[in-house]
Amino acid sequence: MSSNARHISRRLGFTLVELLVVIGIIAVLIAILLPTIQKARQKGQQVVCMSNLTQIYGYMQMYCNNNKGFLFPVGPTDVNGHPGTVGTQYMPHKRLWAILMGVNLTPKYPDNDTAYTAANGAASSAGNTSASLAPLWQIYDAELFSPKIVRCPSDIDPWEWHSYVVNHELVQQDNPVRFGSGNKAGRSSSELIIAGEKRSHIRDYYMERPSQAYSGPADEWGVTYASDYDRVVEPYRHGLSYGSNFLFLDGHVSTALPDVAKGAVDPWGLPNTVPPLPPT
Repeated sequence: MSSNARHISRRLGFTLVELLVVIGIIAVLIAILLPTIQKARQKGQQVVCMSNLTQIYGYMQMYCNNNKGFLFPVGPTDVNGHPGTVGTQYMPHKRLWAILMGVNLTPKYPDNDTAYTAANGAASSAGNTSASLAPLWQIYDAELFSPKIVRCPSDIDPWEWHSYVVNHELVQQDNPVRFGSGNKAGRSSSELIIAGEKRSHIRDYYMERPSQAYSGPADEWGVTYASDYDRVVEPYRHGLSYGSNFLFLDGHVSTALPDVAKGAVDPWGLPNTVPPLPPT
């Protein structure tokens, strides 16, 4: 082989320095693009979550037509005559989302209310931790009765396989809020939240008692909460700058920070009387 041929052969490959330079450039480009890709992914998940809540609103509209205008399923009345809940005190196929969306599957576990109540009570007495709930979940798995639209894609591992709670305070009034009627305390339908996102490690299906101090014990991570709202409602599912998604009585969905969702936009709990207008 001639010297010219050998020279051309050597130049067909990369030197180690050139290879390291190329790798370095690729690493820099990835570092620049990753935040943008991550933001786009988070925004996409936020939009899917908003779509989920919009679809849930559609189910609520169908449900209310056959249930005296109630926005969502309620349980037996309490001592005050107010509707109760159909949450974790019932087996998964008898809970809120399964009833609202007509999920009618044969459960893979025995339909035994007494056995479930005993198992659920034992888990609650043990603090409702992931460890104490594991035996309950192994038998009474809520996944089959939690349609895909009740899970936010940003909610990695929600307890009881759902990411949303409904505003039970709306039906706790002496004149419950229903579609087109009820005590709205002077607020418009665009100001009343009927569903929002829950914290991943909370089992609840309903948001209750937002204005009352929470007197329960700390959770399994030692966190205590000032109110039931703070315990149940997820404040920052879609980032510190955005907050979480909320479904309003008029059907629109918006993303709000916790202070807005808790106070300025809607305090969740309605006063029993319409507040007087400020002096002009």
